Amino acid sequence: MQLETPFDELLETEAHVRVLRALAGLPQGFSASARDLARRAGVAHTTAARVLRTVAEHRVARPQHVGRAYLYELNDSHVLASQIRALFESEAGLRSQLIEYLRAELPQRVGRAEAAFLFGSAGRDDTRPGSDIVVAVVAPERSEEDLEPGLTALS
Repeated sequence: MQLETPFDELLETEAHVRVLRALAGLPQGFSASARDLARRAGVAHTTAARVLRTVAEHRVARPQHVGRAYLYELNDSHVLASQIRALFESEAGLRSQLIEYLRAELPQRVGRAEAAFLFGSAGRDDTRPGSDIVVAVVAPERSEEDLEPGLTALS
């Protein structure tokens, strides 16, 4: 195992990240085929198989030969396994963290409001790298000019 920069190969491409995310998303002690992991990761079977070979070479995944196929599971005895699980668990909670942040900060930044809504891709839970986070605030007693400084500070 490369000690200085082990994630260079484990997270080398988007496909590596997706397959590792799918692998880490399996329940502990559960294994899946390369085909199943490819489906979960949204990558081609051949891509998933190549990534899984790399991950298995680093012993982060444990392959098990069953019949004509290999089943893979995250090697929980590997020093990086808990960090890999934690990485993807925190990633899965980002939207919830955003909502909690807005719940805490909106009243402090804009004062009393009747409601606030997430719109667009953030509201649909479908953000992309260039996505904006669009928030609508309902505060009938306040003018737009009154709300603007607080909303600008929030962004």
